[in-house]
Amino acid sequence: MANKKLLPDGLQDKIILRQMDFRDLPEPEVYDVIFMADLVEHLYDWQLEELFKKAGLLLKKNTGRIVIHTAPNRLFIDVIFPLKKILNWPAIFQQKKEFFYHRDKYSYDPQMHVNEQTPASLKRHLKGLESKVWCDDGSSNVISLLTKFFAGADIWAVARLKQV
Repeated sequence: MANKKLLPDGLQDKIILRQMDFRDLPEPEVYDVIFMADLVEHLYDWQLEELFKKAGLLLKKNTGRIVIHTAPNRLFIDVIFPLKKILNWPAIFQQKKEFFYHRDKYSYDPQMHVNEQTPASLKRHLKGLESKVWCDDGSSNVISLLTKFFAGADIWAVARLKQV
């Protein structure tokens, strides 16, 4: 859970942190930025539709933004990770590593990640907003360097209300 005390002194009084169901947010309030960090993959499509509609109502009209991080990228899990393993098979066998993807840092109840995204699927969910969606991958593996912007492990997005 986020803690305002960890923020620099100048920001502690300028930020609102809430841990709650988004449907309970009061609509007359508007926000400069709404952060959705590691949230999207835990919601079903119908919940995402409701979430982004509500977020659009809560943004300041000309300056409000939604900043999204979600992981893992379904494209990375299904395509890039296996490709990296195939291309690196000598090292895998030499070091006696597992060949198939095991959710290392994602090794918890699979029912938690009910809706892992791709950049395209996240963009579709943001259809009522102007958005930029991209990927990143911190690995220095050559496959990761070549694919990190469209198939990296992490998906990022910034969205705002469509300008009229």
